[in-house]
Amino acid sequence: VIATVPEIICYDRIPGQGRSVLCPVESTAERGGASCNLVAQAFLDQTPTAGVSIQNGGGCRSDIAAGDFTLEDAITLLPFSNTLVTLELTGTQIKMVLEEALENAFNGGSTGAYPYAAGLRYAVDANEEMGNRISSLEINIRLAEASWNAIGADMLYTVATNDFIARGQDGYLTFGKVNDLAPIKISRL
Repeated sequence: VIATVPEIICYDRIPGQGRSVLCPVESTAERGGASCNLVAQAFLDQTPTAGVSIQNGGGCRSDIAAGDFTLEDAITLLPFSNTLVTLELTGTQIKMVLEEALENAFNGGSTGAYPYAAGLRYAVDANEEMGNRISSLEINIRLAEASWNAIGADMLYTVATNDFIARGQDGYLTFGKVNDLAPIKISRL
C-alpha cells in the first residue's frame, strides 16, 4: 500500500466518453477523468522547476478506487515506462499544443490525445475548428496563487510532461518541435 484514497477518482479519456468502470458517464461529462488530472498534478508536484504540467488521456488507464492504493494499482494506472521531462514553451506554444492534442483526439483517431493539465485551466468547445477549440486559457504557476491569470502569449513557461508526448507523439506536434530545438531536461521521480 502506497496511499489511501478517500473516494473514487474517475477515469475517462474524453469528457463523457464512458470508459470508467467505477463511475457513471455523467461523472466525467463536464471535465473528463479526474485520474488523468491527478497524474498531471503529480507531475507538477514531482518537478519543482515546472510551472505547469500536461498529460495525455491515453497515458493513464484506469479509475482509482477508494481505499488502499497499491504499487500494482499505480502500474495499472500508468502502465508505460515513460519518463518525466520538462520543456520550455511560450504561452502561444502551450495553446498550440492543446489545440493539436484536441485535433488528434477529435479528428485524428486517438482519443488518448485529449489533454489534461495542472496549473492550466481552459474551456474546450469540440464543435469549433482547430485553433479555436481552446478559450479562456488561464495559468496558475504551481497552483500557488490565490487567483488565475490569462496566459502570457510571449512569456516562457516550464512544462512538465511525459517523454512520449514530448517527442511529438499523439498529436503533440509543437512539443516535438520544441524538443528538436532544445534537449529534454529529465527530472527523475
